[in-house]
Amino acid sequence: MAEGTDKSLVAQERAPGRSYDLYEGSDVVEVYVDGASGAMIGPSVARMRFHTVTDASPLEGVAGELLEKREVKLRVIMPTPTFVEFLLNSLKGVTDNKENLSVAAENQKTALLDILSRVKPNA
Repeated sequence: MAEGTDKSLVAQERAPGRSYDLYEGSDVVEVYVDGASGAMIGPSVARMRFHTVTDASPLEGVAGELLEKREVKLRVIMPTPTFVEFLLNSLKGVTDNKENLSVAAENQKTALLDILSRVKPNA
């Protein structure tokens, strides 16, 4: 990168067909989403929609079910081979770290329940 830029090197890869330096600057857009609303996968590009939940109310006539109102917050378009590579890498990462993810989830649950146990209703 050119001197004087606000970009930092965050990752490097050197492998056949996969050699790169990844930089990140202060202008990165970060968007929180609650879920993925779907994907359209074509021969050239894949388009994915991500949403946030803006409201949830009881679904009329169905006990215990909620009707969510979702709003698309982000649309990502990328080459289909890149999308497939992303999916495979994500699945491999989750599978390779299944035990650590399980332990971390249990620790989060324990910490949350501990905090909640200290809350005194109507106090």
